[in-house]
Amino acid sequence: MSLHRLDRARDWNFWSVRGSSDIRLIVHKSDASFLLCCVDHHDRAYDWAEQRKLETHPRTGAAQRVEIRETVQEVFVAVYVQAELPLAPPPAPVLKPLFAGRSDEELMAYGVPAEWLTDVRQATEDTLLALSDHLPAEVCGTFGPTVPLSRCPDGRASLHCTKGKAA
Repeated sequence: MSLHRLDRARDWNFWSVRGSSDIRLIVHKSDASFLLCCVDHHDRAYDWAEQRKLETHPRTGAAQRVEIRETVQEVFVAVYVQAELPLAPPPAPVLKPLFAGRSDEELMAYGVPAEWLTDVRQATEDTLLALSDHLPAEVCGTFGPTVPLSRCPDGRASLHCTKGKAA
């Protein structure tokens, strides 16, 4: 079995294990644990590891697989063309962000990684579903009007506590 550290991964604890000539197992290896994270073909497995990291959430203590985003900025070059402008369509209704009034502390209590606080706070009804694809599963379970959220006696937000008592 061939085991080596991934050079381009953001998390230095990601290692690759050769499963076959094309299949790679991505593991998170630390002094205390060895966790299988991904099994895929060589290039897709390496790409997966380059875009994620495993960390402990500072508020909830939960282990989370966090997707890393890179900022890509397009540079626009102005091209001036003499043309008649068509009438602009009516503006679309502006949707109110769902979590604009929530503090960082409250969002982090639900398990939102610090890197994603701004995006969650700006989420609207139209963007929440797409955003949930990039967040840890325990966070997505707390969003939505049909999910009753409550606080446990220790102050944590939970789906399993009702009226301040364990369900």
